[in-house]
Amino acid sequence: PYRENELWNVVRIALAQDLRTRAFCKERNCIRKRLAELTPDERSVMEPIVNGMSNKQIAVKLDLGLRTVEARRRTILSKMNVDSIAGLVRDVMIANDLERPIYQQL
Repeated sequence: PYRENELWNVVRIALAQDLRTRAFCKERNCIRKRLAELTPDERSVMEPIVNGMSNKQIAVKLDLGLRTVEARRRTILSKMNVDSIAGLVRDVMIANDLERPIYQQL
C-alpha cells in the first residue's frame, strides 16, 4: 500500500542526504589530515588560539616570545588552509565531531 511517486520521492531524499553526508565526511577527513600535519609546537599554540586566548596570553602561558606565537599562528592558518580564527575553530569543531551542518541535524 504505497504510491510509486511517494516511494521515488523518499528514495531521492535519501540519496541526496547520502551525498551530503559523504561530502561532509570527506571534508572532515581532509581537515583531520591537515591537523595531523601540524607540529607539536604548532598544536600547543593552536589549542589556546581556538579557546580564545590572545597572542600575548599564549606567549605568557607557553613561555614563548610574542613573535614566535605570531609566526606559529600564521603557519597554523596557512597549513589549515583557513583565512581566520573563526575558520580554524570551525575546522577543529568539525574534526572533533562537535559541529554538523544544519542539513545533517534534520
